[in-house]
Amino acid sequence: MKTKQVKVRTASSGAACGYGFAKGNSYLVYCYSSDKGKTLSTNLCTRTRSKKNATADIKAIGPGNAVKEKED
Repeated sequence: MKTKQVKVRTASSGAACGYGFAKGNSYLVYCYSSDKGKTLSTNLCTRTRSKKNATADIKAIGPGNAVKEKED
């Protein structure tokens, strides 16, 4: 992607397979799109995880580029 920010959707609760993101934490997010890239989504069944728990994945794919949080 050629953008510094992306929106990723997830269900609102773990019971609906939504991923529980916490503000201020860093994540390695695995997304998918079912509408030709217009909407990115993730859920508990993906490998999405906190950055501190993703060291093996980050080592395998490389460090990448950080995405800056949008100011509200």
